[in-house]
Amino acid sequence: MGDPIEERREGVSLKEINFAFLILAILISGILVWAMWRTNILYAETSETTERILMLKESSNGLQAASDYLTEQMRCFAVTGEVQYLNNYFEEANVTRRREKALEDLENNGYAESEAVHNLKIAMNESVELMDREYYAARLTYEAFGLDLSSAPAEIKAVEVNPEDAKLTKDKMKLRASELLFDDYYRAQKEEITEYIGNCLNQLSNEMDNEQDEMAEKMQKQVLGEHVLTFVLIGIMIGIVLLTFMLIIHPLQKCVELIREEKSIPPKGAYEIQFLAKTYNLMYNMNLANIDKLTFDATHDQITGLYNKRGYDFLAQNIDLKTSTLLRIDVDNCKELTEKLGRDSFENILNRTANVIQKNVRSHDYIFRFEGDEFAILMMHVDSDREELIRNKVKIMNEKLKMEDGEIPGYTASVGVSFGEEGTSPEELYKQAEDALKISKKKGHGSVTFYRQL
Repeated sequence: MGDPIEERREGVSLKEINFAFLILAILISGILVWAMWRTNILYAETSETTERILMLKESSNGLQAASDYLTEQMRCFAVTGEVQYLNNYFEEANVTRRREKALEDLENNGYAESEAVHNLKIAMNESVELMDREYYAARLTYEAFGLDLSSAPAEIKAVEVNPEDAKLTKDKMKLRASELLFDDYYRAQKEEITEYIGNCLNQLSNEMDNEQDEMAEKMQKQVLGEHVLTFVLIGIMIGIVLLTFMLIIHPLQKCVELIREEKSIPPKGAYEIQFLAKTYNLMYNMNLANIDKLTFDATHDQITGLYNKRGYDFLAQNIDLKTSTLLRIDVDNCKELTEKLGRDSFENILNRTANVIQKNVRSHDYIFRFEGDEFAILMMHVDSDREELIRNKVKIMNEKLKMEDGEIPGYTASVGVSFGEEGTSPEELYKQAEDALKISKKKGHGSVTFYRQL
């Protein structure tokens, strides 16, 4: 019988096995890298096509954004009479020209005869046609506010006020200018523009899908080869891990068990393990501290999907309140209305109110639902000079709420408004708007009260 030590020496050592696995892994990795390089060539073509389509979609969205921007600036001018809004309007229309550039991008990239460009041109024409209505509203605004017409843009000077409107008082002329920009006809035209732009984007999406399908077919065999090589490499790595596991000390095994159980790790064992344990514990505790803040359900109302009070507290701590305005909104006689229609109607009333509010605020404003039937709007970059604009928005929202909606009769909502100032805290802004809302609730019938007037 031979010497056992000699027998062990004749066997293959763990070091030799690891070395053999390493050589094989390097060889397979080299082949895999070559296969990936081949795949990248095809991927680069796909990526280039995708980026081009996405760029064109972004340009098309620019037409919608430009159209909405022009509407917003002209509406602000009609409500406030501030010439800066009109200057912004013509800066976009004559200098920035995002609508025209969207068409140019599509036509320069081989889509001049496509259905996408056809839809975009229709949207463009509709938008341009609306400008005549906007010019007329601007001309009325000049007359209503007594602005110097000699400094007005040439397009406005060229507009002639019809005799019937020329006889209006200045207040009625202001109202007439606003009606031209807020009535059902104007909104219907805007919706039609949005529909044509949507058709354009759908057509571009179809183009992108077709081109990507062609590239995907070419990549199929290449990717299959990569998968085979990847599984081989994974097998090698698993073998290395299984062999290396024999050298892992007990404290590290305990760390792995505790990580899998999502528990903190006691800082024991070697220095490196203690360092890893402390780092993991820090990240683990930070994650626990932030989960509640980052969870959607914790910051949003389950019925309407809007931000809740907790969402308000978080957002208000992270924005510039001195340029923000808070509107607290409460549905008038909601309890009586719910008792009349039945308890199941409460959620319908909440969702209808939320929908009306969402359609009448800007995309970068925040909307909340607090307890019961109370809502709120945190308007960004709106200061105390926009009081008339806010009154107009509240009026429009109440006009919509007064309309019957199926089994729900018309109703109104009262509003309390607080303007943020330098040093205003989220709690102060919240309380000020609440005090103003209490006054509005006493008045009833969709009243709006500003805290600074109390």
